[in-house]
Parts: sequence; C-alpha cells; structure tokens
Amino acid sequence: MHRFGDLRGYVLGTVIYGGVHIFSLNIMLILAALVAGAFWGILYLWKRDLGLVIVSHSLWSAFIFAVFPVH
Repeated sequence: MHRFGDLRGYVLGTVIYGGVHIFSLNIMLILAALVAGAFWGILYLWKRDLGLVIVSHSLWSAFIFAVFPVH
C-alpha cells in the first residue's frame, strides 16, 4: 500500500479506537485510548507485525488493570 493509504488508515484506526471509548463518558480514558491507539498504530507501521501490537496491548492492559484497577 502506498504511504497515503497507510496514513489514512492510521488516522482512521486511531480515531475509531479512541472513539469506541466515548461510551465510558470518561475523558481521561478517551484521551488515553487515543494516545495508546496512536502508539500501537505507529508500532504496526514501523514493524508491520500485528502479533507485536497484540502482545504490547495485552501487556499494557494487564499492567494498567493491576496498577489502577477499576472500582
């Protein structure tokens, strides 16, 4: 895919990932999801390895739920 398609997909994916968190009505969660989605998108564009992104997301989720559990 050419670079414009990569960039368009990156932006769209980041916005969708952050957007689905809108239903939480928690602005910090929405912003965190946008930042995390942007990071994982860049990680994928850099390495082209979806497995790496999945492992990174899983480790982050496990860490964040252990350190800041939802009450």
